[in-house]
Amino acid sequence: MGDVPRDAHGHPDLWQAFDEDLLLTNIMLYLVEGSFVTSTWMYRGRVLEDSGIFPAGMRITVPTGIAVFPDPVFPPPPRSQAQKTYDIVQWTEMPAGGHFAALEQPELLLADMRRFFASRSVSDDAPKRSIALRSAGIIAATLAAAAVYTRATTKRIEQDVPADGRFIDVAGARIHYVDRGAGPPIVLIHGLGAQLRNFSYGVADALADGYRVILVDRPGSGYSVPTGEQPGVLGQSAIIASLIDTLALDRPPLLVGHSLGGAVALGVATHHPGSVAGLALLAPMTQPPGSIPASVANAIEGSPRSRSIFANLIGTPISRAAYGLRWGKIFAPDPVPADFATRGGGGLGDRPVAVNAALLELASADVDLAAIVSRYPKLTIPVALLYGRDDQVIAPSIDGEQTVATIPRATLEMTDGGHMLPVAHPQASAAFVRRCAEHVLR
Repeated sequence: MGDVPRDAHGHPDLWQAFDEDLLLTNIMLYLVEGSFVTSTWMYRGRVLEDSGIFPAGMRITVPTGIAVFPDPVFPPPPRSQAQKTYDIVQWTEMPAGGHFAALEQPELLLADMRRFFASRSVSDDAPKRSIALRSAGIIAATLAAAAVYTRATTKRIEQDVPADGRFIDVAGARIHYVDRGAGPPIVLIHGLGAQLRNFSYGVADALADGYRVILVDRPGSGYSVPTGEQPGVLGQSAIIASLIDTLALDRPPLLVGHSLGGAVALGVATHHPGSVAGLALLAPMTQPPGSIPASVANAIEGSPRSRSIFANLIGTPISRAAYGLRWGKIFAPDPVPADFATRGGGGLGDRPVAVNAALLELASADVDLAAIVSRYPKLTIPVALLYGRDDQVIAPSIDGEQTVATIPRATLEMTDGGHMLPVAHPQASAAFVRRCAEHVLR
């Protein structure tokens, strides 16, 4: 099928026409993948569909370029015959190359394609305007569909995962929280893109028999709403400190933070001393993550309107599409519970308000955590950290070991599991919190 030259003995010399590595790689793609039959089905399809012949009188009006290679298997028709059906604007008869022209004579084929596309460059303003208008129409329709999808999806999520507790107004936010049990107070704050049901999934029940357990939606997450712009890590620390003060607890609580909630808890302890009696942190983010370049982080923080537009138009479709992949990575190696979207509150993270909050939290994490870390040596309250040995989101060797080396008398424990300890390992998480509470509050 190729235009293969002959050697001195008159035998076909395959390697003068083809590169050995390239040809063998091409063949293996068919053999290893088992795709040979699939690749040839189009030929059988032409027979079954009777699609190999144009109906009488049909003409293809799209400008067409034809490169005529000396194909020994499918000899090209004369131009006079081809142009009865096609609008041929470029016809090039090649001096060499067979059926596999792209492999045999790539330079000839590329040069011919370049000539064709250069000759068809758009020079008239009207076609350009037409293309622009069609593109704008497609974009507008796509965004409109995304907005409709977002509204419908948000409504369905909120029906499936309604608010569980009560609301209280504090400086900077209207906070949604659940207050259960009686005894010394424990306040629990969840991680990035999550909600207070992460703790009601199993941890709260194990603690409410001897403690007053307060589960909190962080501002922008769950059903808590900031009264101004979405706050970052330190801004949320101030709001949590205000919440603790407004609740008028009988004593400073043990503050429990998971993941990014751990960073917020550390912000409360370092920047609002006296608000809490101790910290029990589950897989906490304790060091600047360095995951977003400073220029991008500044753009996210400095463009609240653009961030809101993104979240309300395409944030939810993207978040929903990536739900399994995102939570699969966060839970790994533990499986994502089948009821996590509802019972665990995971579905609420797909709403525009949560997408907006997560973007701002990640953008503020480096700068805010740097300020928090600088105050670690001054902490005097008990601080305990618990990580899963197989955490694939936060490295215990960095966020754990570096932190306990800086905070006076801080402790580090390890347990089985990955990053989502409150949901995947509620008993181990609750036992850790109980030990901390007995040390701090009794």
